Amino acid sequence: PELEVVEIAPGIFVFDDTAIPDTPEQAEARKRRQEADALAKAIAANPLLAEAERTARQAAQEAVWKANKEKVAPWLVKPLASYTGEPPGREATEAHTRSRLLDLAAQFNAEYQATLETAAKTGTPAELIFPNGERAVLSSFVEGQPLWNMSDSLTQAVSIATAAVWPGGGAGFSLTGTNTPIGLWEAGGIPRLTHQEFQGRVSVGDGTTNQESHATAVASVLNAAGLYTIIYPVGVTNPQAAKGMSYAAPVVSNNSSNDVSEMASQVATNNPRISNHSYSARCGWQWLGAWVWFGDTNVSQTVDWKFGAYTTEAYSIDTNAYAARMYLPVWTPGNSGGEGPPVQPTNHYVFVPPNNFIPVSGVTRSIDGDAGVYDSLHPQGCAKNVLTVGNVSNLVAGYTGPASVRIGPYSPFGPTDDGRLKPDIVAPGTDIIMAGNASDIDFVVGSGTSFAAPAISGSINLLNQLRNTLHPNARPWLASTMKALVIQTADEAGDHPGPDYRFGWGLMNTRRAAELVRNNATNGWKSFLKEIFLPNGGSIEIPVPFAAGQTGRFTIVWTDPAGLPQTNAVIDSPATRLVNDVDMQVIAPSGTTNFPYVLNPDLTNQSALARAAAATTGDDSRNNVEQVVVTNTVTGTYLVRITHKGTLAGGGQWITWTMSGGHAQAKPPLVLSQPSVTASNKLAFSWPSVVGQLYQVQYLNNLEGASWTNWDDVICAISTNTAVEVDMDGPDGRRFYRVVEVE
Repeated sequence: PELEVVEIAPGIFVFDDTAIPDTPEQAEARKRRQEADALAKAIAANPLLAEAERTARQAAQEAVWKANKEKVAPWLVKPLASYTGEPPGREATEAHTRSRLLDLAAQFNAEYQATLETAAKTGTPAELIFPNGERAVLSSFVEGQPLWNMSDSLTQAVSIATAAVWPGGGAGFSLTGTNTPIGLWEAGGIPRLTHQEFQGRVSVGDGTTNQESHATAVASVLNAAGLYTIIYPVGVTNPQAAKGMSYAAPVVSNNSSNDVSEMASQVATNNPRISNHSYSARCGWQWLGAWVWFGDTNVSQTVDWKFGAYTTEAYSIDTNAYAARMYLPVWTPGNSGGEGPPVQPTNHYVFVPPNNFIPVSGVTRSIDGDAGVYDSLHPQGCAKNVLTVGNVSNLVAGYTGPASVRIGPYSPFGPTDDGRLKPDIVAPGTDIIMAGNASDIDFVVGSGTSFAAPAISGSINLLNQLRNTLHPNARPWLASTMKALVIQTADEAGDHPGPDYRFGWGLMNTRRAAELVRNNATNGWKSFLKEIFLPNGGSIEIPVPFAAGQTGRFTIVWTDPAGLPQTNAVIDSPATRLVNDVDMQVIAPSGTTNFPYVLNPDLTNQSALARAAAATTGDDSRNNVEQVVVTNTVTGTYLVRITHKGTLAGGGQWITWTMSGGHAQAKPPLVLSQPSVTASNKLAFSWPSVVGQLYQVQYLNNLEGASWTNWDDVICAISTNTAVEVDMDGPDGRRFYRVVEVE
């Protein structure tokens, strides 16, 4: 039938289609409309029905929101401030850190003043000078017995490939340490500031005026200019033999009295990223013109309880490092590996409080260390967050294999009393030519961990200079990153592959570390070195492509919260000092799981055979360093998974991850997904991400003439896709969001 035109108002006409039969679809739609109209009238007339309808609609809407959130849940992360409780923003976070460090400086200073008050009351001297000229500085008291800090000496650049990164060194870096300061603390005093090797680059940070030979020698390993040609051994000419690792770097020197307080205040005000400490609490036997035994005879007549102990000194150092996060102390572990009189019994002295060294005869005491010289570390070297350095002989021809690395005289071995791996790394500290204190052109030869440590400190300082050159606007490295670089790129040492309690992770290789830093910057940015925040309850996943037949090496390091210190004089306290137990596994394309190295500390039997055994693999719940090595890889993608046990103190844990052997990955395009509503005033969106990259979410309420505002704190990506949930708080419920990379 034809349509009829009907005038429904003057000049307004409509087509009347009532005469046209509905199709089945139209009929069904008309029926639904009629039912909906009827229901709406019924609901309007009945409040109970209206409430039920609203409830049903709300439940349906919430179900949709829940489904939307579940879709993004695997990638959902929060801003860092939400986990840590720190204020958002880089400047605010750094100000918070400075404030915390200054508080610690005041706290540690008060503790040191209390130590001095105790010394004054008991008549204990604050400093001792022995007949051979060596000095001991009072550190603290444990059960009435004083702990004395003393220098760790026994009376470099080619060996650890640092010369390769100097100008003309062949590696293409030209690093000198310029404008990259190093902190220096010494037990005996400060260096001879006028020595011509320093060229005015050594200053004093704490007002100390006493110049001392050990400090001069250590400082020269850090930054001597290498001006003079030296003949040593007799008849051998060594051009620039006394050249420091960071030979153009400024060094700020301090006395070790009140060291942890000064470390906190100087990091807060001057921002040094690394410091050297070639001293430690005196343990066991020491030759000081006569044999002296520093053990506590109230605890044991034969064994000094301080070996391997996590004392309040170690605790305080870890507290500083955890608060600073971007500051790495490098420490010596003493020179007590097998030290003691060659014939016993022998006449010797023992300290008896308050201030007497009394002569003793006819008494036999143990040579320092357990069987095989294990467990001979001094307390500060047992701190978790320092880089502890052992001593090896000079490698005149450079590294030629594990057998070319030979342990130096009396270099101490681990484990710590709770079974952790120390030392972390080794460097040459034997027969080192250094600036002397007798005149401005004096030189001396010395040995000990005292001179191995500054070789490491000065070399890491060059890596900091490289970082500043490659990324001048980036945040400074985490301390764990400096430590991870050294461990990841070390040359193998010892009888077996992997770590051991004598050489730690091996011999530092500065050139290889610098190459990793450069490769990371130019070949994929963050493909080989990442700083990642692991949130409490979260996990990190990093896919890494490999070709067939490669060796993959993966290392994680984290600056752990300080553990509970040992405050009583107990021999071999096994209490675990690790706080945040982070774990790494590497899963092969086949599904096989590769675990990190573990060593057997044999805390019960203390067997030299067990402690010298090759590292195996498994779960590590002792150390804040883990390394996985995968040999003979297959073609495919390996998945690195980082998790944690228990609850992470501090709301989460910053870790450093580094890798070698795999391929760099291209950065994905930063494209946001379609947002979806996840709550009445929330929406979520995601983007492809680089693990370890910091991202900032920003918003606008009006596109006309406004600048972008940061939404909360930065986001740290922990997987290759990242999602956030944001507010819909703009005017009229409208807001514009974007995501940008940070540093």
